Order: sequence, then C-alpha cells, then structure tokens
Amino acid sequence: MLLASLLPIGLHARQETSLLAPLAQHGLLLDGAVAGDVLIAVGERGHILRSSDGGASWRQVEVPTRSTLTGVAFFDDKLGFAVGHDAIVLRTRDGGDSWQKVHAAPEEERPLLDIH
Repeated sequence: MLLASLLPIGLHARQETSLLAPLAQHGLLLDGAVAGDVLIAVGERGHILRSSDGGASWRQVEVPTRSTLTGVAFFDDKLGFAVGHDAIVLRTRDGGDSWQKVHAAPEEERPLLDIH
C-alpha cells in the first residue's frame, strides 16, 4: 500500500526535466525559429536543440518538461516561448540557452499546438 501511494509521486518527479539524449537531433522535431543568429528546434520528449552554425551542428539544452513541444517563437534574439502537450508554456530570456516553465495544465488534456 505504501509503495503504491509513492509511485505516482516518483514518476511525476522523474518526468520534470527532459533527458539529454545523444541522438536528439535525429528525433521528431516539430517546429523551429530564429533567435538572432541562433536556430532553435523543438520536438518530442521536451527536446529543444540550438544551432549557432546555421544547422551544421546542434546542441540539446536542458528543459523543465518531457512533454512534446509543438511550437516555438521568438520576439527578439533573447526572448522566446515554446508550447506543447499538457498545455505547457516555456520561456527563455537568453536566446534559448535556458528555459523556465511558465504554465502547465496536464489535467486539461489539451495541447497547445503553436505560438505566434
């Protein structure tokens, strides 16, 4: 009984950040945006990738979700937002190097599919 009551907490805590995957750039990427001279791509499992060399190489950044990300947009070279499943909204203020969770509502079971 005790184990059963702890299991959902453990699963939820484990899924708070994306996993850094060596092959993330080969996964499903659903949207991209330009932030100054940096390319940003978002996709499944909360993956966000950055390229500062025109897409020749990509670096995955740590993200506070494992929800699939479906849209990304930047207002300038620093401020951007990414959205996705579980009504997740992420924000960056440093051109995509780091991301913060602004909103999430998995209980609604409604994805945010794009942002403009």
